[in-house]
Amino acid sequence: MNIFSDGYWCNGFWLGMLWLAYKVTKTDKFKRKVYELCKLIEPRKNSNKTHDLGFLFYPSFCVGYEITKDEYLKNVALNAAESLLSRFNDEINVIAVLGNPEKVGLQQ
Repeated sequence: MNIFSDGYWCNGFWLGMLWLAYKVTKTDKFKRKVYELCKLIEPRKNSNKTHDLGFLFYPSFCVGYEITKDEYLKNVALNAAESLLSRFNDEINVIAVLGNPEKVGLQQ
């Protein structure tokens, strides 16, 4: 099973741990691997079909940016944040967890 093929929601946590390993050790093998894996979940940045974007992109791209200051990581994270924000329902002040955005009263 390739859990990275569709951006399984737990992947962000694994990538965050790799970033922390790199931060502590400064070992380039961690940095190379986490960039490789970030590329696999990056396509999910434009999806608003799930609330899991925070779990995917904060530990991976935001933590990576905090450690490296790489603008690529920052830009992907901001794009994912915009996608997540599109699930926000301002009538009840929540991010919709389940359902198609159109069917839960959110605009595309």
